[in-house]
Amino acid sequence: MLELATAIKAGEVFVTGSLSFDRFWDRLPSEAAEPAAVSAYAAARGWENGADGLVRAVKRALDQKAGFLDSAVGSGQSAYLQRGKHGRPVVTRLRAMETPESAINLEKQMMAHMPERAVLEAISNTEHWAKWGQHFGLPSRLAPQIKEASHRYVLTTFAYGCGLGPTEAARHLGGTVTADQLAFADRRHVDIEDLRAASAELINLYAKFELPQQWGRGQSAAADGPHFETYEDNLLAEHHIRYGKTGGIAYRHVSDNYIALFSRFIACGTYEATYILDALLQNLSDVRPSRVHADTHGQSAAVFGLAYLLGIELMPRIRRWHTLNLYRSDNANRYSRINSLFSGTVNWMLIHEHYPQFMQLALAIQSGALAPSAVLAKVNSYSTRNRFAMALKELGNAVRTTYLLEWIMDESLRRTVHKGTTKIERHHKFAKHLAFGSGGHLRSNDPADQEKAIVYNELVTNAVALQNVVDQTQALHMLKAEGVSIRPADLAFLSPYATSKLKRFGDYPTDLKPEAMPTQPPLPT
Repeated sequence: MLELATAIKAGEVFVTGSLSFDRFWDRLPSEAAEPAAVSAYAAARGWENGADGLVRAVKRALDQKAGFLDSAVGSGQSAYLQRGKHGRPVVTRLRAMETPESAINLEKQMMAHMPERAVLEAISNTEHWAKWGQHFGLPSRLAPQIKEASHRYVLTTFAYGCGLGPTEAARHLGGTVTADQLAFADRRHVDIEDLRAASAELINLYAKFELPQQWGRGQSAAADGPHFETYEDNLLAEHHIRYGKTGGIAYRHVSDNYIALFSRFIACGTYEATYILDALLQNLSDVRPSRVHADTHGQSAAVFGLAYLLGIELMPRIRRWHTLNLYRSDNANRYSRINSLFSGTVNWMLIHEHYPQFMQLALAIQSGALAPSAVLAKVNSYSTRNRFAMALKELGNAVRTTYLLEWIMDESLRRTVHKGTTKIERHHKFAKHLAFGSGGHLRSNDPADQEKAIVYNELVTNAVALQNVVDQTQALHMLKAEGVSIRPADLAFLSPYATSKLKRFGDYPTDLKPEAMPTQPPLPT
């Protein structure tokens, strides 16, 4: 019985008509297996000759990186990389980049020219500018049947996005709205997809300003998640071994220009790498990164393989890289300086054999018929017998080895990855700062409501970040008018996560008069 259960989970045995244990490949759309579609996708990825082209591209990249590293490692003082006790290259720790004094002074002067903003004021202004409230309403999309609906949506977003809840928020809103009215708007007019669409409107407007382009072009994103406490008796609650508390993980993807692209709530025991690729394909905004950074937990051979098939560059920060197995492309390949790094050989025949399934799976994911997390959850859990899972991991072994060889050799790559993961840590701190009503707790036992609270918080965080960018741009123009010299290099050290001018507490005025849409002036030169 145990053997049968394992075979069913691995997909070697399936139950016809079952919702969970039917044949996996039968669930994929037939269009994903059409030869014309497969050929077009392979050509776009640079694999002109099908399976041979895929194998040749991966093998060529692996051989090139191995050759470069072998020539870079030496023993003399003039060598590009030094060898350690066991003959392995020594990867030095990154030295922290100090913030220039001129950048510190610029930030102080800029903050002095920025107005104080209440959180509710920022939410109201950004709704007026981006019209993100248009995505809220009844499921039937009839008239909202709420007087001043956009104003109610602003108050509701404030109440739930800052963790206050309807009762506590109503107490601080001067009696102009009741807790029942806020709860009704949340329950009947706002769902998770509405919140994601609203956040996409903010992201698109944010990307039009020049200041965020000094921080990043939206070509990469970082994935990570902080811990949120929950009640113990619900489906997602687990004890987190590192935090020592019961709760879940708010797993987020943050662009290199500091804006949050996608958020979801997962259990503490979930392997986070399973969800690392979802956001890049389910993101609704115009910011479309093709590179993703993460900590060590954001990598595995299967994730590397699937990312490569989808055209996504997976570039995690791997701390104990020397504990991983590195694979050579051929048994005949021997290197004079780095031969001891390799402990296996890539099985190209297995990759070649499963090329049709690779293409079908990639096309199904690209079309939105299947989420990457659904594939990775199956592959990572039941891969001991399934040959497709073994082939995907074999492809991932080759891609990960290529990445690790470059990671060892290129300090600028390690610094780029470190910078990306640092940005998302700053975002976690900023988002927690804005969730001041909850104190890091989620007060619902419903998994849907828990994820909804996380996405509400993303909407508020992006709204305040946009307001900060608007105020920072105007402050920089004021400084320029006063004759202050602004070095373009100093702008890269700023961020939209400033909190010194942000007001979170007290009674909140409800007679909000949104400011006019800013003209998005270019940065002063």
